[in-house]
Amino acid sequence: MSIKESAFYGCSGLTSINIPDYVTEIGELAFRDCSALTSISLPSGITTIGDKAFYGCSNLTSVKIPKNVTCFDRDTFGGTAWLDNLCKNNDLVIVNDMLLLCSKNDSTDSFSVTIPNGITKIAHMAFSGCEGLASINIPDSITEIGWYAFSGCSDLTSITIPDSVTQLGEYAFRNCSKLTSIHLPKNITTVNRNTFSDTPWWNNLCEDNSLVISNNILLDYNQTDDTDSCSINVPDGVTVIADGAFENCSGLTSIKLPDSITYIGDGAFYGCSGLTSINIPKDITYIGYRAFDGCSSLTSMTLPDGITHIGDEAFYGCSRLTSINIPDSITYVGENVFRYCSRLTSIDIAKNAAGFTYESFQGTPWWNDFCTDKVIINNILLLGRHANVPDGITRIGDYAFEERCGGTMTLPDSVTEIGRCAFVGCTGLTITIPNSVTSIEYHAFYGVSKVICDNPGFTIKDYWNWGAMQVVKSDGTVLYTNGSSKGYID
Repeated sequence: MSIKESAFYGCSGLTSINIPDYVTEIGELAFRDCSALTSISLPSGITTIGDKAFYGCSNLTSVKIPKNVTCFDRDTFGGTAWLDNLCKNNDLVIVNDMLLLCSKNDSTDSFSVTIPNGITKIAHMAFSGCEGLASINIPDSITEIGWYAFSGCSDLTSITIPDSVTQLGEYAFRNCSKLTSIHLPKNITTVNRNTFSDTPWWNNLCEDNSLVISNNILLDYNQTDDTDSCSINVPDGVTVIADGAFENCSGLTSIKLPDSITYIGDGAFYGCSGLTSINIPKDITYIGYRAFDGCSSLTSMTLPDGITHIGDEAFYGCSRLTSINIPDSITYVGENVFRYCSRLTSIDIAKNAAGFTYESFQGTPWWNDFCTDKVIINNILLLGRHANVPDGITRIGDYAFEERCGGTMTLPDSVTEIGRCAFVGCTGLTITIPNSVTSIEYHAFYGVSKVICDNPGFTIKDYWNWGAMQVVKSDGTVLYTNGSSKGYID
């Protein structure tokens, strides 16, 4: 459940609010400028807090954040008394093992920082604008450095990023105008060419190199004219193709990747409209979001066994792609992966492949030919149109019955999982869930009239999360009735 974007924006009379445990997301600007709000306690299930959610809550002095929650940055609570007080008493503001910000960001006097061991994350913009930061020691407990974390640190000359770091945010070191030495970690996967933009280190790395490589990470294809026709052999030893490395290189026609590659980042080949040939090495495990989006000249691709993740929209708009395989090792196939693959007629899905929904394949001729009253692959019901689920089905896929089913339905005992929004919009449906079901995802029954459930393993928090109008036992005992959220909570 989420609190909507700008839900309470400018509610100057709001003095207190109880956020239920089942809320997982707080939208952008949700409580901005609630100037009378004095305290807030966030539930432990929060996974997303939108930009400037509590910004300008000038009288907010008490903020309770569960230990596991780190999905915020300095702008989330900017202009609050709580953050102002933390900054007055601490050069480094640390919350939940996350370095939230350096309070000396307005100082031009030279200073050095040693981050305490045990800190796991440097938040977005934590040191942004710290012009006096001359050196920093980062412990090997850090795993993530957020976007713009050190942008504009104009006195910083060198930095060693420990091998524990796997994620470097976009523009993390942008405009560090004296930064000439950077040691990249060997295990990093999330990084892109903008991470180090406008630094001397980056400019030197790009000089006279068409393939910009550091510590076995291919960061960028440095070509004056991206439309010039070319073929590329990536040297052996490279393990990661960084986010956006070949983005919009429309002249790239073929590329040979070495067997050392294990990771292809988000948007790595986005917009490479001339690419006709690429091999996927045998040890690849991850293909990122929109990795091949717009590669409209690709005709076929063979994915090796061992790959586990194909990101959302990975092959979006590959209009000449005619065939592809989904191997046994796959555990996640994102949404709209093959959207607008208008010639894709053959998809070979191995019998143990999992983690896909009908949205993974919609918009392809293969899917259109496949569609009947029911689409079942590997005992997953991807699409249903009538209130009859055959025995043997183990999972009801995401959006499987969206606005397509009414009446009554009893799921068979073989079902163990019900996906996100599986029955969303089935307003006239009464559905009975067997005790074999152990996992029911977000909004699975949103708008459903009645869910009959005898499984004692589910709680009131689960019932709210399902979104049904009513949850009852088979004997008629009412477990939950959906109340009014007054439009603030989805």
